[in-house]
Amino acid sequence: MTLVELLVGLVVTSLVLLALSAGFIGVQQVYQREVHAKRTVESARLATALLERSVVLAGFGLPPELAFELAPLAGLPCNAADPRDNCTFQPDGSNQLPQPVVTDDLAFRYRDPQYLRRASADAALTASGAINVAAGTLGVQVRPGQHFLLVCDSGAWGFVRATAPADATASAFQFEAATAPYPTPSSAACFQQTGPGAPMLLLVQERRVRIELFPPQPPEVRARPFLVMYRSLNRPTDCLTNLAACDLEPLAADVENFQVAWVMNRSPTVPPLDTDGTQVLGDDPAVAPELPDPAAPHTQPAYELAYGDPQRFNAHPTNVRGVRLSLTLRTQHPLPQRQLGLYPVQALGNWAPDAAEPDAFYRLTTTTSVRTPNLASRTFFQPVLTRAAGDLLNTWGG
Repeated sequence: MTLVELLVGLVVTSLVLLALSAGFIGVQQVYQREVHAKRTVESARLATALLERSVVLAGFGLPPELAFELAPLAGLPCNAADPRDNCTFQPDGSNQLPQPVVTDDLAFRYRDPQYLRRASADAALTASGAINVAAGTLGVQVRPGQHFLLVCDSGAWGFVRATAPADATASAFQFEAATAPYPTPSSAACFQQTGPGAPMLLLVQERRVRIELFPPQPPEVRARPFLVMYRSLNRPTDCLTNLAACDLEPLAADVENFQVAWVMNRSPTVPPLDTDGTQVLGDDPAVAPELPDPAAPHTQPAYELAYGDPQRFNAHPTNVRGVRLSLTLRTQHPLPQRQLGLYPVQALGNWAPDAAEPDAFYRLTTTTSVRTPNLASRTFFQPVLTRAAGDLLNTWGG
């Protein structure tokens, strides 16, 4: 073989190898993108399923005005601009986020449908003392701040708040009177009755869903935004720096945006609350944050009001008939740079992004609507919601 033939063969072989390498790199990039996309889709699906399973319980077995908590989570700097909606974590040197992370705040309560004990108080519910289980143990780990509901067979009921931790194997816990927004407990003597006629002890669950950044320190570590569900409405002050102090359940990682919209009760004759006529609050970035509001003139409808009464179609939280939950998830790591800008940050809910430099993250947005049937129910449940004397159809159940 001559030198020319060797050179020609080398060139041809190089071209073939170059083409194969380009094809292999392309296949690898597609594979990596699909793997990242699959992980993001599975994470979004799991988070959505967990939210649907939990939010549908809002208001179960409680007065409807307790179903949702719209007060801000104390101690967060993002509450300054808007106390109840859309806290934004901007990219900076302390967390190295590629794009802003935006979170709404969803807090709700419900009575645990699987918890029921006979128990009695050794003092009036308006004071403080101990709740003693009639037989057996508490069966749940009681934490300070946990709320319980006591219901007498006569229909009297009252909320209490645990003041000290108690193990699940214990048979008693310390309590004090519940404070607002829980109703002031009555001083009925039946709460101290023992034996077969002792009142029922019911567990109240409280949940708060929002995005948190972990870890916040040190600066050289990229923070990851997690959608989490707190098992109480308050967060320990050292939660973000001491994960052991947090009482939460992680729902999904790398959640860039969490938006909540409120589907209100709608009537064909009463004008809609929303400017676009959809009767959905909190879904328009061009409108100031629209939220259910318990303040006047949004009067809470009374139990005995007819379904068509105008008070059932105002912006009071008891008229919420569904919650629309939207999530934007992104991959933990950027995709190859040739895909720069393919998945831009998009407007979601009542938040619209500012102009930002394009990045190479894959993004997925998913939306689900969860009904709140417990706020529309007029069937048997405790506490008693009827005001009609002698009405025995609404004195028990759940």
